[in-house]
Amino acid sequence: MPHEFNPFTEQIVVEYFVGREYKLKQFRGDLSGLRAKMPNHQYIAGLNGTGKTSYLAKLVEIARDDGFLAVMPTLDAQSLSYSHISTIIRSIVAALEEQWGEHVPKIVSDWDAGKDSKYFYLPRTDELKSDRVRQDFEKLANLMKEAKIPGAVICIDEGQRIDGRAMSALKNALQQLNSYLVVLSWRLVSDTGGAVAAGRLELDTKATNEAEGDIGASRFYVTGIPIGPFETDQEAVDCIRRRLLDNVIQFDDEAIVRIGRIAKRLPKTMILIANNLYQSAQKDGVQVVTTELLNQTFRNMYQKEVMEAVTLLDTSPGGVKSALRGLLALRQPANPAAIATHLYPGTKPELLIDSIDGIRSNLDRACGSSSFCIKTQDRYDIPNSIHAYALELTLGIV
Repeated sequence: MPHEFNPFTEQIVVEYFVGREYKLKQFRGDLSGLRAKMPNHQYIAGLNGTGKTSYLAKLVEIARDDGFLAVMPTLDAQSLSYSHISTIIRSIVAALEEQWGEHVPKIVSDWDAGKDSKYFYLPRTDELKSDRVRQDFEKLANLMKEAKIPGAVICIDEGQRIDGRAMSALKNALQQLNSYLVVLSWRLVSDTGGAVAAGRLELDTKATNEAEGDIGASRFYVTGIPIGPFETDQEAVDCIRRRLLDNVIQFDDEAIVRIGRIAKRLPKTMILIANNLYQSAQKDGVQVVTTELLNQTFRNMYQKEVMEAVTLLDTSPGGVKSALRGLLALRQPANPAAIATHLYPGTKPELLIDSIDGIRSNLDRACGSSSFCIKTQDRYDIPNSIHAYALELTLGIV
C-alpha cells in the first residue's frame, strides 16, 4: 500500500543511500584488508552537504553485515582531547555489548563506573594518557577476539573537530593494533586543489599546531577519499526516486532532473529542495509534482536570489538579457564566440564579429552590476546554480 509520509525530512537514512559504487567497492576491499590484519586508515574529505555522514552510515552498515563491529561516533566541537577519545571508546563499548552481548561480559556499566571501573583504565581518571588509551583499545580487541569478531570499523563523523592531542593519542594507541580500521570524516572549508589534497593539508596543519608537531598523527590516515556531489545525473535522479518509492506523492521526471540541476547534484541541497517541494504538494493536495510547483516552491525558498535576478534584468537592456540567455543555455563557462554561435546557429563566423563584441559588452555590464555573473579572462560564468535558476525563471526560459 502506498505510504504518505514525507521521505525528505531526514538527511541521513541508509535505506535511501544511492551512488558512490566505486568507493563502496574500495571499502569492501579495505574490510578484506582488516580481516587480514592489515588496516588501511583513511580520511573522507568534502565540503558541507556532500553526503559524508550518509556515506559513513553506509560504511557502518556494510561492515556490520560483513560481521565486523562498526560504530559512528560524532565528536563534540566544544569538547577536548579526553572527551573525544572517551566518546570513541565508549561507542565501541556500547556496540560490543549491544551486538555481541552473549559473547562478552557486561562492559557498559563497568565503563560508566568511572574510577571504579575494573576493565578499563581511561574512565578512572580525567587525564588523557596514551598508554591508558592503548590498554583500553587492547582490552576491547581481546574481547572481540574472544567473540570471534574479525575487527572493528570506527567511522568518526565531524572529524575536523578532533582535538590535536586526541588525534595523537588515537594514533599512538592504534598504530600497533591491527584489529581496528579508522575512517575519519573531514568537513572542508575549501576544496581548492582537490578534496584529498585540501584534507591532507588541514590534517597536517592540525597535527603541527595542536599535536605538538606529531605529523604522524595525520599521516596515520594513509588514504584520502574525496566526497563531492553525485558523480552523474542518474545518481541524482535515483536519490529522489529512491525516497519516493511507493509514495502516494510522486515527482515527474522533469521536476526530478531540475532538482539535481538546481542543486548541482549536491545531496544536502537536493534533499532540502525536495523536502520543501513535498510539503508544498501536501499542502496543495497534489499527487504528481510538476515543474510548475517546483518553480513556485523555488521562488518561496530563494526569494532573495529571485529578487536580485528581477532587479538585474529590470535595469538591463535587451542585449544583456539576450547574452545571459545564451550563457545560461550553455550551462558552463563560455566565451562570447561560443555564446554567439549558440544564439545564431548556422551563421558564418565572419558575420558574428559584431555580435561577439556586443555580447562581450553586455556581459561585462551584467558582471559589473551583479554578483551573479563572473568573468575570468574572456570567459563568463554564472557559477552559483541557485542564481542561474533564478535568472532562468525571471527570463521565462524554464
